[in-house]
Amino acid sequence: MFEPNVNIMVMDKNVSGIRSVAFDKVLVDILKILEILHECGYLYRNMSPEHFMLTADAEEYKLVVIDFKLARRYTDIKGNHIDVQETVYRGGDFGSNSQLRHMPEGRKDDLESLGYLALFLLSGELPWQGMSR
Repeated sequence: MFEPNVNIMVMDKNVSGIRSVAFDKVLVDILKILEILHECGYLYRNMSPEHFMLTADAEEYKLVVIDFKLARRYTDIKGNHIDVQETVYRGGDFGSNSQLRHMPEGRKDDLESLGYLALFLLSGELPWQGMSR
């Protein structure tokens, strides 16, 4: 099993200095949040590092998700699948292939975008950043 030895540095305004948070813990927490959203019938559709915040708790951090303006239901009240046709891709680097091609989106697209986010957090860049579209 791949276990990266990577920490994310977080500036904590309430505690002097910088503390680090384990990269794998942050990713697991994001996955748990996506799982809850998907179980409630929603797609997040807006993966970006700016949309995940860490609370400033000296003992333990909590991951907070912000900016749900692009989230959409993908199931109706009875649990039947609804095609999410509305295009949300706005040129960001974390969009899934379906978003890039303006195709219907599903849970897989949130997970694909999370993979791009993980790659970005590990390396500090994405291979396609800076390329002309």
